[in-house]
Amino acid sequence: MIDAIRRLRPKWPIIVLTMLTNSALLRAIHERGVAGVVVKSDGMGELATALQFVVAGDNYVSANAKRLLLKSSRRDVGSPGALLTDRESEVLRLFASGRTVSEIAALRGRSVKTISHQKISAMNKLGLRNDPELYTYAHEHGLC
Repeated sequence: MIDAIRRLRPKWPIIVLTMLTNSALLRAIHERGVAGVVVKSDGMGELATALQFVVAGDNYVSANAKRLLLKSSRRDVGSPGALLTDRESEVLRLFASGRTVSEIAALRGRSVKTISHQKISAMNKLGLRNDPELYTYAHEHGLC
């Protein structure tokens, strides 16, 4: 979405209001060069503050967003290979490429239960809560 807005209105500053708490995804958003990042749990007052900063020509990152960004830089979650086993990386890559858990199991000669466990384990290690976050993370980090 950020890239689409940039193409249509390259000079417009962008403020992202998100409910994401995954530090790697939040970092990917921040690295897109947005003018502001506010996590919904910060409250609506933070959005008003972000608007004031951005209108004045400054950038703004809310308190919770800063905390999450610092967490991501300390853990270096940007390199998924450092956190995941080879099989977990493989399962995430295949899943994010559009294959189902059953298809991956048949393709790799493993049980559906094993593939499902590897997918869930990888998501837990990366702090991903659902499949949309998994897809976003995989695409942002070149896993597919």
